[in-house]
This record gives sequence, C-alpha cells and structure tokens, in this order.
Amino acid sequence: MKMKSIVLQYLFASYLGLLTACSGGDVNVAISGPDISANWLPWTDEAITAYGVNTGHGQIIVNDIAYTTSHAMVTVNGRSGTVSDLRRGQVISVSGDVHGGIFSGTADRIDYSAMLIGPVESLDSSNNQLAVMGQTVITGPGTVFAAGINPASYAGLSIGTNAEISGFSRADGAILATRIDPIVGDTEQQLIGEVEDLDLANLLFTVNRLTVDYSGALVIDLPGGAPSNGMTVKMIGDLAGGRFVVETLTTAPTLASVTGRRAQTAGLVTRIQSTRDFTVNHFAIATNSGTAYFNGDQGDLALNAELVIDGHVASDGTITADWITFGRLVTAFR
Repeated sequence: MKMKSIVLQYLFASYLGLLTACSGGDVNVAISGPDISANWLPWTDEAITAYGVNTGHGQIIVNDIAYTTSHAMVTVNGRSGTVSDLRRGQVISVSGDVHGGIFSGTADRIDYSAMLIGPVESLDSSNNQLAVMGQTVITGPGTVFAAGINPASYAGLSIGTNAEISGFSRADGAILATRIDPIVGDTEQQLIGEVEDLDLANLLFTVNRLTVDYSGALVIDLPGGAPSNGMTVKMIGDLAGGRFVVETLTTAPTLASVTGRRAQTAGLVTRIQSTRDFTVNHFAIATNSGTAYFNGDQGDLALNAELVIDGHVASDGTITADWITFGRLVTAFR
C-alpha cells in the first residue's frame, strides 16, 4: 500500500508538471465549484462517464483527468459542435475511457448544455448576484466572464442583455455560475431545472417561481411522456407575458449508462434523505460500507456540501459511490 501511494504521488506530480509545460505555468484548475483532486484511478483502462467543470486551458480536463479529444463527438446545447466550441468553466459531460494508473483519458463524446440562457432581469451588486428568467445566479472570484463582458467581471454585466450561464444548482435552486457568456442577437431561451407545482390540467409547472407553459410544446421527450414534480428537465422556448413558453421539453443531462460503468460527478448536494441516499446535482447517489471518504467523512454530508463522487452505475441508474471527495467552496459562495 505504501509503495502504491508513492507511485500515485509520483504520477500526480508528473501530471502537474505536464500541465505547467502546456499552459505556460498556469496550473490553477479551480474555476468555480469543487476544488478537488482525484484520489483513485484504476490500474487498467476503464470506460467512464464524467460530469464536472472543464478546467483546461486549450484542452479538456474534468475532475483532474485530462482527455484527448481527436475523435470525440461534441454537442453544444443539443446541436452538433466541435471541441473548439468548448470553453474553460463550462460544466460538461465526457464519455470515454480513463487510462490505467495516470490522470488521463480518451473522450468519445462530450456534451455541453447551459443551465440557463436568457435576459438579465436584475443585478444585486452587494452580493454579486443576478436574476435571469426568475433564476438567482451567484457569481464569485472563480466565475469565468467570457470575452464580450467588459470589464471581465460582475461589473461588466448589464440589465437587458442576454447571457448564457453554466454552473451547479444549490439546494435552494440558485445557480452557482462557473461561466457567463454574453449572447448577441436573438436566441432561444433555455433552462435546466426541477419541476414544481405541476398543473396537469393546464399543462403548467414552475421552476423557482418562473411559470412554465408546455401546452404548445412540439417535442416532449420525458420518462412516461410527461413531467412530474421533482423531475429535472431541460426546456427550450421563449419568454412571453411573464411565462416561459417551451417548444422542447426533455430530460436533463444524465449519467445513467450501462450497469457497472464507472461514473464521476462533481457538484453540490441538493437533496439528502440519509448519508446513504442523496443527490448531487440531479444524480442519485448511494453509499455503502465500502465507500471511502477524503477531506471529510460521512458526518459532513449535508445540503450544499461540495463533492466529487467516483463510483459505478447501478441497475436503477443510481451511482454507487466508491470514493467521495469533499471540496471547498469559493469564499464568495459561503
């Protein structure tokens, strides 16, 4: 065990050295959300689906694993894209393989979907928060403000402009922004959120006080064919008369995959039934007597705890955690 630990430390040090060489010395891979390092890698290649912030400068790095992307299929907000469309600070999903014993992998597919695309409705400069389509968005020192926001900070935001938000949901529904991009020209609005106050008679529900009208939806692709309270969905449409009138209503990005496949997700605990049954983002997590903890222990599991889960997919789609790493929140998010 001691020798294995030494080898892992050497490999990780070598990996950081490679990052330094490739990024001109910038090896700060913490953007917003979990600031963690992977604690375990298989000693043989293994198929993986990983969800987290892209922390790479000119490459794709998710949960401290750097992926080669030469043959990866890419989607951006549901449309075909390229690797060059992906940006630092975006929360993405990567499917592929992780290579045995080293912090690298090969991506077969990369998907990015913004949490929120819509007009900025209000700004709360005292708390570095903004409201977009009725959703509270929290920014901090780690939020990436894209080119076109001038200055490249919260101060560069303005009411009425369209913005694309990537980030993680909190238990209260607010979004911790990892990246904000300005949107030029007309665009469809988009929102990923949890269904509340479902009104089946009128085909309405709410997401954090925003009324969603799906009565005229052209595409509904959901389990059972209809939304249900507590379901996390992706909505595309337009604001009209204070309502979000959706044209497309689908399931949110998922890690559900082949039973037994390795899965990672970074984010915040948004639901907790017990320390053996909770949710990170909208992914169901289970633990057992074999789950190992790093930078914390089972007693630290709580709403909005910041985690990286590394485990395997169970037959019901739940991720059974082999390893749980506790991160630390950016100061402004505390």
